[in-house]
Amino acid sequence: MVVVVTCRCMVEVVKEMVEGETCIHMVEGVKVMVRVETYKHMEVVETGMVEV
Repeated sequence: MVVVVTCRCMVEVVKEMVEGETCIHMVEGVKVMVRVETYKHMEVVETGMVEV
């Protein structure tokens, strides 16, 4: 499974996510797979789990 993350940039550090875990970042409706490290400076607005 992967973590689905919808976020807003540069608000606060993401603390609940595991380093190296694969995430899907929604960018203008397009799902972009990234690594958790890139979310360290972002605020998690909505999270969920999806099967892949």
